[in-house]
Amino acid sequence: MLHTDVSIRVTPFAEFAPALETAAVVRALTPLDVMHIVTRIPAEGLGLSDEAGTIEPGTWADLVAVEVDPLRDITAV
Repeated sequence: MLHTDVSIRVTPFAEFAPALETAAVVRALTPLDVMHIVTRIPAEGLGLSDEAGTIEPGTWADLVAVEVDPLRDITAV
């Protein structure tokens, strides 16, 4: 079990508020939202949107091949 020391007592990570908030946000998102959050949005934040964050000619890309369409099952990635 993961633990964190954010309080005086040791708190199991699953009970830690940001972990609960993160889980709630993920349940509210679509797989496409998640793909943007881990690709396009960070590139934009780093000022690299012309070079990375999307799959198109002229951009950098690290690709992962999976057997399932991640837009149908985001856990595939």
